[in-house]
Amino acid sequence: MKGYIIKIVIPVVLVALFCWGMMATLKVEGHYVQPLKTLKTPQQASVAFGYPVGKDAVVPAVEPMMHIFDPFTRAKIPVARHFDSPVGTENGAFTYNAQGYLEMNETRGHHLGDDLNGIGGQDSDYGNPVYSAADGLVVYAATPSKGWGKVVVVAHKLTDGRIVQTMFAHLASSTAKVGDLVGRGQKIGSIGSAGGQYYAHLHYEIRE
Repeated sequence: MKGYIIKIVIPVVLVALFCWGMMATLKVEGHYVQPLKTLKTPQQASVAFGYPVGKDAVVPAVEPMMHIFDPFTRAKIPVARHFDSPVGTENGAFTYNAQGYLEMNETRGHHLGDDLNGIGGQDSDYGNPVYSAADGLVVYAATPSKGWGKVVVVAHKLTDGRIVQTMFAHLASSTAKVGDLVGRGQKIGSIGSAGGQYYAHLHYEIRE
């Protein structure tokens, strides 16, 4: 009986105590950290990623463009050692940022990306090529809403093992398909206007 207690009961109790301690340690009091950005309206999130909000806040629906990858998918994602501009030249020549990250948008709140335009402005860059910023794996390619237009999301593995995703929105066309491995500088689509809702531009985000 004593051997049974030593071999079975004590290890089970120790594991249970360890799990209880971890749950108590990780419990966050007083605020709730939202796990995802929401894209429930075009170019607007209810809060920025990871921003503490009240514990009674309503959690928005999960957006499928925000991925938590399984180990098999993570293994497929190539290492990105360098990032280039997704439009213009590799250093972004002949383009400008019409609306930067977190700038206030009069109708939609804080802007959660960069709006990259050709230097001609308005629709002069419509149809210009959009390139993958780095080596990566296409994990989303669809039209989630009229406000977003065609959207492509590419996952990249940094040299320290972290996964980041680049998002390309308002595309007029897309040549990328989910599961494609793309190289840095490879064309994945063309600049659009989300069906004429905006002047042509690329809405570009890098997410972790």
